[in-house]
Formats: sequence, structure tokens, C-alpha cells
Amino acid sequence: MTDDAATEAPVLRKAASEDAPGMLRVLEAAFGRWPAFELTATPLEHLQWKLTELQADTPFGNWVVTVGSEIVGVRMHWFAPVRVGDLEYDGDTGADVAVHPGWQGRGIGRLLVAERDRVVAEARQVTIETPSRSAQLLHLNDVPDHVLRPLLVWERPFAPAALLRQHARAQRWGTLPRDAWRTFGPQHARLISGPARLEQMAMFDERSDALWEVAGRQFDVARTRAAAFMNWRYIDRRSGDAVVLGAVEDGRLLGFGVFKRDGAVGNVLDLMVDPGQPEVARQLVVAGSERLRRLGAKRAVCWLTEGHPLEPELARSGFAPVGTATLDLQRRDRSPAAAMAVIEAPETRMHVTMGDFDFV
Repeated sequence: MTDDAATEAPVLRKAASEDAPGMLRVLEAAFGRWPAFELTATPLEHLQWKLTELQADTPFGNWVVTVGSEIVGVRMHWFAPVRVGDLEYDGDTGADVAVHPGWQGRGIGRLLVAERDRVVAEARQVTIETPSRSAQLLHLNDVPDHVLRPLLVWERPFAPAALLRQHARAQRWGTLPRDAWRTFGPQHARLISGPARLEQMAMFDERSDALWEVAGRQFDVARTRAAAFMNWRYIDRRSGDAVVLGAVEDGRLLGFGVFKRDGAVGNVLDLMVDPGQPEVARQLVVAGSERLRRLGAKRAVCWLTEGHPLEPELARSGFAPVGTATLDLQRRDRSPAAAMAVIEAPETRMHVTMGDFDFV
């Protein structure tokens, strides 16, 4: 920080692609490591991916605060349309917010938050916040302006010792023989080879759009799985190193699964199948888990909303529920009343997965 910069007023403006190096300096100075997960792309490439046109022209946008020519604050929004019932709404899922340590305590963060609140107040939108692992949130009788839903955390260990530890934590010894068979039994080799043909998907296309139209109708609330968004989210290598498997029969896509390793953990980022072919989910999950194991993961983890129709297939694939995360859907002043009525209904069916958020 120069003496001249110290006397200049901070300026808030929309971020441009050429701001990426300065934004990265702020993110790394504030967080130490950014992003916080493994990827082969450079941090600058990952940031440039986040600033691509698909995200830049959203109602929320990406913002920087500058003092003179120096970028000192950053706020980036993660945006994807959310389908609620038969309609789509603007969907916001939080943001990367950072202020350079040399400028903290000077109102830069408040400036970024105030602008976000102004934009949100004008938008008709649904906000899905990154889930919390705090079970305490689910025991609160009322959280103003928040709708809380449980996400079940499912896990499949890749070694017998890990399975024993899992059952010891949960004191679930009675199910150990069954779970050991499901996890390590010989049936997994058969599942990988049938019933559908598995292929690694190079891109999402009209086949995946057709699947989304059919499979998405099972749910009252889900982020869009349109091909353009899915290619940006998972196929673009700058987003991370995901393995995308498709299950194909007679040229038709029956389902897809998205898998990514982060250190010792293999994550199931997304899973969607034709509702008339639920066994395809088992085939995808088993094959994807094996891919994660070969990549060096020690266990696979999957999130699904409680009561999701694919829970039985996860259980048959060697996964067991090990905990709960809290899904937070926020009300806003201009959140559409019809959408919030659907979201707040206890019987609402939701498809929310780990890949809907940007921490993996």
C-alpha cells in the first residue's frame, strides 16, 4: 500500500477478466491457499474459469474494490438457475469474499456486503447456502428468513479397517456383516459391467438435456442440469479434475455420475438417473467409486437430501449414512412467494448434491 493509496477512497465496481491476477493476490493473501481443494489447473486458471461469461452476466455478478489501481477486496458469486416446480428462478449459492489483510478493518468488507445486499434485494431469486455440518441448526425451532433441510452424508470405505471404524463410531455392529458384503463382495464386478454400457463423457449434450427433463421431474426443487451449465461446471478442466460417467443404452443416456478425488476423500459430486432405471445409479456409483479408489482415495462420500429416491441404490452399493449436513435455503424480501411455498412445504422433494457448491 502506497501513501497515495492510503488517502484515496475505495471504489466498488464490477470485475473484468483482466482483474484476475489482482483478485488472485487478494484471495491468496486472505486465505493462504485458494482454492482449498486439489486441482491440476493453476489457481489463476481456476479463477478465470469462475469469471467466464456464464457467470459474469448473472444478476449478481463479480465485484472488486479498488483503491487507486490496487484491488483490495473481492466478491464472486456462484450462480445457477434453480427449478422450483415448473418455473426457473435466479439461483445464488453464496460467494467468495476476501479483503486483503493490509486493508482489513477499513470498511472494505462492509462495502462488498452492502452491494451484495442491494443486488439481492432487487432480484427475484432463491438462495441455497453451502451446507453446514452443524447438527445444532436442525434442532432450532425457527431461524428467521431461513428454511433448513437435512442432507444425509453417505460414506463408503475402501478398506476393511475403515469399515470397522465407521461402525464403531456409529455403534452399528449389527449391520456389519451385511455392509461388509455390500462393500467388498464380488457382486461389484458384475454391477460395473451391467445393465447399461458405461462410458466416460466428454461433454453434456442433447442426451443429457433429455435425461434432465425426465429425471428432474421427480423433484420439486433442483438446480438446473442443462448441458451448457454442466459443461462449465464439470467438463471444463479449470473447474477441477472430475470423472464424468454416463450409462448408455441404445444411444439413450439413462444416467450420469460425477466423481472427483480431493486428497484421501473421493466425492460423488452429482448423480442423476432415469426414474424408471434406478439400478443404473448403483452401476454408476460402484464404477465411480472404483475409479476414485484407483486414484488414491481411501473412502467415497456422497450427499443426498433425506428421503431421496436413490438412497436404496446407495445402500446396495456399499454406502452407509454417517452423519447429517444442514441445507440452508434463505428467504429474501423479493423471493417469489410461489417458490417459497414449495420450498417450505415439508413434503417437498429436493435434488441437492455436493457439486451444487463450489468447495469441491
